[in-house]
Amino acid sequence: MKQRGRKGTLKLASVTPLSVVERPEPPEDLSELEARIWREAIGGMRAAWISPVAYALLKGYCAQAAFAEAIAAEMRKLDYNDDPLRYNKLAKTHERALKTVLYAATKLRLTPSSQRQPRDGIEVRRGPKPWEGFGDEPA
Repeated sequence: MKQRGRKGTLKLASVTPLSVVERPEPPEDLSELEARIWREAIGGMRAAWISPVAYALLKGYCAQAAFAEAIAAEMRKLDYNDDPLRYNKLAKTHERALKTVLYAATKLRLTPSSQRQPRDGIEVRRGPKPWEGFGDEPA
């Protein structure tokens, strides 16, 4: 039979602990920079956000992000006026690397825009669609 009245402090204090989800450590074959990027990416996700199936994609993301950082560092060392051809070549390579990083980040749902859901406070438009009723008006 259910107890009537207020619950005692002993009953209120007994709480079942939540299960702790371990975040995966970076694979050993990653460089230091790639491992740091892995930890930052995993740390920015909700617990158990990424499944082991997607670890290969995350490794590729880390490798491309490290590559993009290395190219950017090389570009910072150069002066455009000293060697414009080399600088432009590095800039194009950096742009391609960043596009790959962005694509992988979107597929892994790392970007803020790819994590939004209707319950996150995004206003959902109600009412007729813009194309509904078009041309149905009497002339």
